[in-house]
Amino acid sequence: MVAWRRRRAEHTAGHLPGALHIELGDLPTRAADAPAGAVVHCGHGERATTAASLLERAGRTDRTVFNGGPDQYAAAHGQQLAQATEDTRS
Repeated sequence: MVAWRRRRAEHTAGHLPGALHIELGDLPTRAADAPAGAVVHCGHGERATTAASLLERAGRTDRTVFNGGPDQYAAAHGQQLAQATEDTRS
């Protein structure tokens, strides 16, 4: 599963199917919500790196940073972006 560290508007515009949306500012209190082996990413990589650091401080070292935006991740894994529905899993 992918833990999505993007802003709500970015998530709404398009996200990977099944992605868990946690905004960066919420991560310190929601680190336990990130699944084991989470792949964290954002629009370009800066927020994902910060998110990975916050997860590590919370004792979550079982994560990977994907440096690139959602389009690059989807292309690398043969997936298409989903449009947001009422249930954004946040």
